[in-house]
Amino acid sequence: MIYRNTFFIGIAVVLLIALGCRRDSPHKIVKSTIKNESFFEQTMIVNSSCDNTVEGDLLIIKRINGDTLYLNDLPTCLKNTDLPKWTLGWGMDIKYYDNGSENLSEIISMDFTKKYVIIGKQIKGYKKAIISQPVAFWNIKPSNFIHFKKEPLTYQKSFPKNWKNKSIIISKIVFDSLSQNYVMLLNEVDSDTLAVYAMKSANLIDWEPINEGKVIYNAMDFGWGKLKSSDYNHYSSFLTDLIYFKGVWNYAFTTITDEGKRNISIYQSEQLLSKDIKLISKNIVSNQRHWKCCGAYIPKFARFQNYVIMFYTGRNDDRFESIGFMVSKDMKKWESSRRRLHFGNRGWRSDLRCSEVAMAEVKSDTIFLYVQGSKLPNIGLWKRFITKTEYKYLTGNVLDSEIGMFISVDGGITFKANSKNPIFINDFSSQYEDDHLGMSLDIIKKNDTTFLFYTAKGQKGGIYQPFVKFRVK
Repeated sequence: MIYRNTFFIGIAVVLLIALGCRRDSPHKIVKSTIKNESFFEQTMIVNSSCDNTVEGDLLIIKRINGDTLYLNDLPTCLKNTDLPKWTLGWGMDIKYYDNGSENLSEIISMDFTKKYVIIGKQIKGYKKAIISQPVAFWNIKPSNFIHFKKEPLTYQKSFPKNWKNKSIIISKIVFDSLSQNYVMLLNEVDSDTLAVYAMKSANLIDWEPINEGKVIYNAMDFGWGKLKSSDYNHYSSFLTDLIYFKGVWNYAFTTITDEGKRNISIYQSEQLLSKDIKLISKNIVSNQRHWKCCGAYIPKFARFQNYVIMFYTGRNDDRFESIGFMVSKDMKKWESSRRRLHFGNRGWRSDLRCSEVAMAEVKSDTIFLYVQGSKLPNIGLWKRFITKTEYKYLTGNVLDSEIGMFISVDGGITFKANSKNPIFINDFSSQYEDDHLGMSLDIIKKNDTTFLFYTAKGQKGGIYQPFVKFRVK
């Protein structure tokens, strides 16, 4: 079978090639034998069917007797043995603060016949639940991941003190074979310039600064200066991913074009964090397609054999986001799919403005794609003037980005959502991360421990900070 120089027609052919399609049967896809066991349970429940792809019938308080709340129904997927890791939440009955996470209580027990919940200590908020109010269930230990400490990583003594007051995201964590250390690259965001920092660790628990905690890369290293986009939000250039490929380190930056739109550029260095870093691919995503006409950003790499697949987010002039991807053999020449990936639904991903890629990985013939999503609020004239529920009376991740998993076993032609989506959410019981998740995720297995690194924003400080959870097998 002869393959042409162009790797794919549409989205499929490149991954059919890259993911090892059999030569004697180019249309036959081997079914995946790989399972991702990192996430296996739900993180939020807003209806009795436990289906987050739809709004469904809200769980409503019908009667209150002390600490016993009688609901119209209870979620079928919960058991009393699950309750130590779950909380019950309700809103403030105020615009923008009514998604069921503003007030949280421990759950003592539930009676599925009489449809009541006995709540314990209130661990967040000060308002008591009221009749006719919708509630939601939140998993604070999703898939058994727990905190070492609830504080952000920047609160460790080894981290520079001034990082506590900066909005910082994790760009990537890699293993440096030369130093035998894990290296965490962090990027200052919500800023008008570039600032990349780095920390190192031998065990993924105790971290110490590289370069004394000073900036590793700034805008002057790339000749960018202070650049802002003319997009809906103002963004500086920033580092979003890093991969070691064919003997060199490859850095993916979201950059700003001369027209003020976000795009993607790739830089290389032979040694990790070297100042001798060179541009090899500039503004590699075409803006000709409508779905990405206003920018392409947040590139994430996934490696398969001699290829690198790069997923990214595109935005149109309505601020709607979709996902595209490209493939390269050398990080210089990229072949792009004309198709877009979109995983919208009527539930936790009903907001078309939120679809940033948090992580991508390829295992054998299977693609695991981790994507942000958020829920649209109650909006419209009817809800504003008649029902008086605009921006109220709706539970779940309303205007809060969380992360879901989407899996492809046919070379990227189709993706299937994990039935537990969103598979990971921020801990709404913690003041440090009770707002929403950022667009970064790293999962690292070391011996019998799985580490999950992520970025989240808290309402108190209003800044992004890095966190880690772990699970021992």
